Amino acid sequence: MHGCRSVWQSLLFAMALIVGILGFLTTPASRASQETPRLGQIWGPNQRGYGEPRPASIFNGGDPTGEIDRIEWNRWGSKRSVGWGRGFFVWPGFSVANGQRARARVVAFNLGNCGGRRAYRSVLWFFPQYGEKFHRQAAINSCTGRRRSSSKSHDCSDVHVTRYVLAEEITTFNLKCKAARHLIASSYGPFRRYTYDGGRYRHGKYYCGTEGYGVLSPPVFYRCARDLRSVSFAIR
Repeated sequence: MHGCRSVWQSLLFAMALIVGILGFLTTPASRASQETPRLGQIWGPNQRGYGEPRPASIFNGGDPTGEIDRIEWNRWGSKRSVGWGRGFFVWPGFSVANGQRARARVVAFNLGNCGGRRAYRSVLWFFPQYGEKFHRQAAINSCTGRRRSSSKSHDCSDVHVTRYVLAEEITTFNLKCKAARHLIASSYGPFRRYTYDGGRYRHGKYYCGTEGYGVLSPPVFYRCARDLRSVSFAIR
């Protein structure tokens, strides 16, 4: 009987020793790889969502364009998690004050270490119903708040829309001047209609708009955009 107890005691001691060794071999890095990832970390004041797992809302702490809520995530914890929520879309040619809530797609990716925690280090949301697509280079670094520039801007020469109407102050992003000048010249009908009171319109695949005459008008400022491509110009 005494021999049986000794055997059991020896087995229990051996098991405890194995468990202790396994616990010692489990490094902080391996334990971190098993935890539920968060969305980056807080990188600015008045923020929401950053540093949290599967956040229902994200706010960058500035104007409404940096906010998305009512997020429903899919496959959180996988290499890339995609969800849908409600963001703040500003129609081209209008100010943020005239923006509107719209359904947005949000993507969290670049899984790795952020401040010693397992986290998605990049996040981006966009509006597919307005022609926007996913572009890695346009994402926010959710650990630092930095964003790589996704636009190449150009200042273009003036273009005569008609004999008496001149488009000036032409600036493009990711769009060649020749294409921008053609876009402006071919859209005279729509933008003439909204010169005084302002309005939104489509020209081909571009979303265009103006707020019309203001306190300092003329000129009247317009903007047309399609995903990362856009052109802004003034009509006197």
